[in-house]
Amino acid sequence: MITGDQLRAARALARLTIQELADLAIINKMTIVRIEAGARANRLTLLHLQEILEGQGITFIEADENGGSGVRFKPGVEADLARKKKGTSDDGEAGDGVKALYPELADFWIEHPEALARLSDEGRRAISEAALGDPRALDDLAARP
Repeated sequence: MITGDQLRAARALARLTIQELADLAIINKMTIVRIEAGARANRLTLLHLQEILEGQGITFIEADENGGSGVRFKPGVEADLARKKKGTSDDGEAGDGVKALYPELADFWIEHPEALARLSDEGRRAISEAALGDPRALDDLAARP
């Protein structure tokens, strides 16, 4: 069974935002946020997400005597993604912006929704974009009482 860390890493390799993966899986984006933060998840949901990401060219690696669990591209997929990358500028950065993912930042805001709710919409979206690659990923947390 895949872990939240594997899900986050696989999504990053596939260059999918939380919203994009949620749309592909036809599930709520907060389900993905919670799984990536380490919450327990339904077995069928995890299998469904794994299947979708495998369809995107990702292979899930189970822990064994040689190392821990992880993810990697299926052979040839990484080269295909590089060729399909849109809007590449001379410095190699995507023209529409590379989405940085900082799990420790996301974990902090997920654990402190009351602090997130005190931020302006613009501030919340900037943090959500930096932490999760999706400017609206943390909106539901901020709406909690």
